[in-house]
Amino acid sequence: MAGRDVNNGKGAPKKLRKSAGWNLYWVYSGGLEDCFVVARNVRSAIKVEQTMNGFDVGDVSAVHVSRVPEDVARRKLNSYAKRNAAWPWYARDDLLGSIGAEFRDIEGRRETLIDDVVYRQGEFPRSIGRRFIKELRQDDAFSGFEEDEFTGRQNVLFGLLGVCIARCQQIEHYISHSFVLSVSAKDKSKFETIDDLTRSWKKKTLGQLVRAIEESYELEPTFKSALEWFLEMRNLLVHGLTTHAKYDIETEWGQDEMICFLARFELMSRAVRMAFRACYLLSIDYGLNFLIERPSRKMRLTKKQLEEVSIFPHFFTLKETK
Repeated sequence: MAGRDVNNGKGAPKKLRKSAGWNLYWVYSGGLEDCFVVARNVRSAIKVEQTMNGFDVGDVSAVHVSRVPEDVARRKLNSYAKRNAAWPWYARDDLLGSIGAEFRDIEGRRETLIDDVVYRQGEFPRSIGRRFIKELRQDDAFSGFEEDEFTGRQNVLFGLLGVCIARCQQIEHYISHSFVLSVSAKDKSKFETIDDLTRSWKKKTLGQLVRAIEESYELEPTFKSALEWFLEMRNLLVHGLTTHAKYDIETEWGQDEMICFLARFELMSRAVRMAFRACYLLSIDYGLNFLIERPSRKMRLTKKQLEEVSIFPHFFTLKETK
């Protein structure tokens, strides 16, 4: 999905076009060669892909993404002309960035975000954010559904719930990606690579992860107590806090109880997050120093992150092997 080189000499038009009237299209070929193309219309965009990759009529479709501003088109065309290339042609990343595109890699696959629409090879474009909500409300299939109504106080509590659940997910992410926590003989014999370990740990419950850690480490007593408390509260938080008799969100009494619960959880979970973030950063530091040949300076931990790593021994003591 990355922008293709316009200067490959295999069909790029050599005559410089005027800067007005250019559009960006997502040309879809079922995941084979999905890409962005700059052209004046759909037919022209499809023709670029058919000519370059030999697709038959009907094998390729195109959807309009965005207009290319005239000042951007003029600047890019002038640059391309120096290399004897012009549009219609494949869109490079520098052009996409000029019209506000963002890029990221998810599980090794490139995604591009433009105007609240995500483009990814092998998938139809998907709307997100405000655009998704707008389209959803315009969909007749959902027109008969009424939105739930909540009081202002309930909305605040839902916001706090979201913060606390996000904290749980963050902590579990740190644990599952901290390979330094898995040094038991059982794990060493079971997993051949760090990726094997990470995939396995992602499948475990939080309680199972903690038990696996305790096979290799002694936990500092105060931290161990805080962790047990965290596990108990986390299970209630995730599996039914709002409907629990004590914390019933439909009653003011229950709401008051929930405020206390969430405030305690948020404060207490900070220490748990701090400990496991140290494990996570230690795993990264170890990998950079011992598992990767000549890592770039950009990959090194910052001074602040190394300070976070330094607290690891305060929480975890490696058990002696028998």
